[in-house]
Amino acid sequence: MENNQRPTIAIMLGDTQSSYSEDLLRGFYTCAREEDINIIFLMGPQMPQYCKDILSCSFDGDYNYQFDTIYDYVHFTRPDALIITYGSLSIFKSNQVKADFLSHYKDIPFLMLEDTPDDPDIPYLIADNYNGMRQCIEHLVNVHGYRKIAFVAGPANNKDSNERLKAYRDVMAEHQLPVTNDMVVYGNYSELVTEQVEYILDHNPELEAIAFANDNMAKAGYRVCAARDLLVGHDIAITGFDDIDHAKTMEPPLTSVSHSSFQFSYQALQNALMLCQGKKPQILPDVSHFSPEKLLRLPAAHRLYHTASYQHGAAARFYTPAGRCYG
Repeated sequence: MENNQRPTIAIMLGDTQSSYSEDLLRGFYTCAREEDINIIFLMGPQMPQYCKDILSCSFDGDYNYQFDTIYDYVHFTRPDALIITYGSLSIFKSNQVKADFLSHYKDIPFLMLEDTPDDPDIPYLIADNYNGMRQCIEHLVNVHGYRKIAFVAGPANNKDSNERLKAYRDVMAEHQLPVTNDMVVYGNYSELVTEQVEYILDHNPELEAIAFANDNMAKAGYRVCAARDLLVGHDIAITGFDDIDHAKTMEPPLTSVSHSSFQFSYQALQNALMLCQGKKPQILPDVSHFSPEKLLRLPAAHRLYHTASYQHGAAARFYTPAGRCYG
């Protein structure tokens, strides 16, 4: 890239209908305007497993190539650097598939977001999932005195979810609290986890709290509890992770681990800019973890809101698969 040329950075992003991804987009776009960067969004839909959950009928084929084709457009756009928000576009993929996927972009300087690469030379950013969830479970145990706490995890092969699940299991073990097979279920990070929540409630009649691996699944928890005349915050406690904007409007407001996806993507784009300039990103793999702060929605709790300033000049282009279906 020439010194007087505006850099162009491509960003791969999936699951764009979620509140979390919306915050990522705002962070990317704000940083691009402030740093005068052209950004190209390669926005894919949900993965095939998500469609299976919705259709639940005859969906046995492997349609991965149809879902992933949009990401090949990066070779036509010829960006100076690439950000792969891997957690949002591949929560159901195996490690081998991840390695194969990343190999397609080995000729482009790229930064990985929301997951860790096997190659130690690839820079990445990932939330401190373990400590964030650990604080949450410790609060339920130490402050509220809950002893029977269930957990709704994300996909079994998702790194973020596994780190959050490990924190739950560790805290429960340290306090000598039982965790049976019926107390842990796996969801898909969407609101479509009604069956999993019902299973937990059916098999744990004395349940005191449910910790969810993200806020979207916690919405299903509220919905199922309401259908059973269980009052959240009184009959049962529910917690989430990510602190999406919708969390504070839920009734009662959802207690969630605060992870700023806005700041997350903002910093990712700043580091991708360094790649464009031939520099080493400031955040190295061994220290590239955010520390989510536990957000307690109590009368005495205080929140800090991020105020962004905007500048003009940078261009943004969006590429989406043809015929994408919403709803």
